[in-house]
Order: sequence, then C-alpha cells, then structure tokens
Amino acid sequence: MWTLSVLGTKVVCFSFPNDRFSKRDHSHTTSDRVDVYIAQLPHDYGNILTMLYPVLNMSEQHGAHENGNLRTLIVGGGCFWCQDAVYRQTKGVVESESGYIGGHIDHPTYEQITTGQTGHAEAVKVTFDQDIISADIILDMLFASHDPTSLNRQGADVGPQYRSALFPQSDDERQLFEDAIERHQQFWSEPIVTTIEENQQWWPAEQEHQNFYQRNPSWGYCQVVINPKLANVRKHYSAWLQ
Repeated sequence: MWTLSVLGTKVVCFSFPNDRFSKRDHSHTTSDRVDVYIAQLPHDYGNILTMLYPVLNMSEQHGAHENGNLRTLIVGGGCFWCQDAVYRQTKGVVESESGYIGGHIDHPTYEQITTGQTGHAEAVKVTFDQDIISADIILDMLFASHDPTSLNRQGADVGPQYRSALFPQSDDERQLFEDAIERHQQFWSEPIVTTIEENQQWWPAEQEHQNFYQRNPSWGYCQVVINPKLANVRKHYSAWLQ
C-alpha cells in the first residue's frame, strides 16, 4: 500500500516499496521503502492522483504532419521519461526523443550521466507542427510538469542531470525561452532556477529510454511520478492533449 501525506502546502510524500519505484540501482539504499517528494505545482492543480492516459502513436503523427510547419525545441525538466510521456500525448507533436545535453564528454551513456559528473542534463528533443500547437504552449506544458524552482532536483531524482534547463539553437529560441521563464515566474513564490544553455551538443539516449512510459506503464516510477505530472498538465492543457 502506498501512503500519502501532505507536508505544508508544497510537497506531497509517497511512501512505497523500494523495489517498485526507483529508476536507479538500489545497491546504495539501506531502507526497504522509498519516500518520494513531488512538488505541488501552482494554479491550484488539484488532485494529482489520476488514471493512466492513452499514449500518442508518434509514427502516425509524424506521417500526418510531415509537410507541416515543423519546429524543434530541446528542453529539460528532470527525468526525461516524464517530459517524453507528456509530449507523446500532445497534439501536433510529431517526434519526441530522450537524450543528453550540456555536458563535457562525447557519446555519454546513461550509466555515466547518472553519476552527475559529466555535466549533462536529461532532456527531450521535441518536434511539433506550429500550425497545431505553438512553441509557447510546448513550453507552458514543460513548466506545468516540473518544479522550475528546484535546483538540480525533481522529487526523489537528485543531481545536476535533473536540472531545469532550456537549450536554444538560435537567438530567437533564447528569446523564446527567456520570455517563458518571465511568464511563469509570477506563479511561483520562489525564483525560477531554469538555466538557458547555448551551443550544446545533443546526444540521443539509448533505445531503452525512448518512449519509456508507454512501454512500462505499470512500473512504480511511472505510476507514482509520471502519472501525477500528466494529471497536472491535463488539468490545464487538456485541449492540446490526446
């Protein structure tokens, strides 16, 4: 059984068996249970425990929009499994790829970046049809699915690889990202710590990290961490979700 307790006004704590949650190896863990802390987002997002949602078939979407007004953004908001799950359910998104960016070694592996020593962030490279969904909405959904005031941490995922970060590929994108941060600061009492990091090399993640949520919907991490994020996004952006 999972138990739920509210700590103040910002944090929800889930406690459940260790082996059902972590995306990491537990060789360093002494407890047989894990407490997961999820920041409760602003805008009165309401109950974050909801049902599983249908997952977008990206190959079908790509075929439908291959001649559209496409744009690609690279964004990071904690574990890339979470952001990928959101964007794969978003109307107009034709591709979502999990990967690593912002580090100082070439061809990083998942095992390397989890040490927090390579400088990389887990991120998602999302391609979308601007005739269907705007870049502003894509970014709004990012800010609705993670806590941008949490430095190098999202819930139980701790380390610089989980930083809130945006990776512009042009001056126009930098301005787009700056405007998004300014737009969302009003909803947070603490300062947003999202970084804007330019001229960074993108490295696709291993195949087992692509479309992770759809392939592992019953896994503890998906149920307890990703589902609440999807619920928060759906509450405010349902018009753009499948």
